[in-house]
Amino acid sequence: MLSEPDPERVNDLLTNILGDAPTDGALRGAKAFTGRELAALALADCEARLDAAHAHYVACQPEEVDPDLAYCTDMLEDLLYMDDMLDETKREAIRRIFRVERFDTRARVSRQRLALRYLKEARARRDRALSAFLSHYDMAEGEVL
Repeated sequence: MLSEPDPERVNDLLTNILGDAPTDGALRGAKAFTGRELAALALADCEARLDAAHAHYVACQPEEVDPDLAYCTDMLEDLLYMDDMLDETKREAIRRIFRVERFDTRARVSRQRLALRYLKEARARRDRALSAFLSHYDMAEGEVL
């Protein structure tokens, strides 16, 4: 997703990653960051974006079909095949209703595919940011800095 993540969420994640909070509770440009801190900031940003992409993906998942809507659809389909009861105008109206329903289904599937793509991209960025952060492993002390 292209929107900026919530700065407060990024700050919380950064605090968890580094194990300590910035002195004034927010990131300021006055202090020069080390490579480790920059890598942690990038990781926190990617984690926040991954959370947002996952929430968007879940929101795009299909809901259960309303039984009343399914019943109405079945009734319309039955009416469509009763030649003696419908004139051509009514038959065309029913056909258009079905086209709208199919268009809505295709649009929903398209949104789901796009949400899955965003989720995959966010995971890949987070994995790269995690690798970059872990490259700051201090071999002398044997712990993650």
